[in-house]
Amino acid sequence: MLKAFDAPSREECSAERPQSNTPLAALVLLNDPTFLEAAKSFAEKITSEGGSSVEERLSYAFQHAVSRPPDEFEEKTLAALLEIKEPTTETDWTPVARAVLNLAETNLRR
Repeated sequence: MLKAFDAPSREECSAERPQSNTPLAALVLLNDPTFLEAAKSFAEKITSEGGSSVEERLSYAFQHAVSRPPDEFEEKTLAALLEIKEPTTETDWTPVARAVLNLAETNLRR
């Protein structure tokens, strides 16, 4: 997994690694069990602490992941991932959590 994110080998010390975005890293973020579990955990937090409405929960997710509220386009796009009108469980919110955690703004920030 570390190689997909261009991490240095363990034989050398690096104070700062180069920032890159590769297709392989994107696949790891989408399919690695570690990141799937992180999305499930984040979805659980969204449902338990994010409020009761879809808008409140989307705002909560963005605020915690990227430290800003979602804009209108982002909110509309993420709401489209929710397949039912009143999503209540973390299973309903896991696709949204995965999308937020896979934003370049989330995983490439310094």
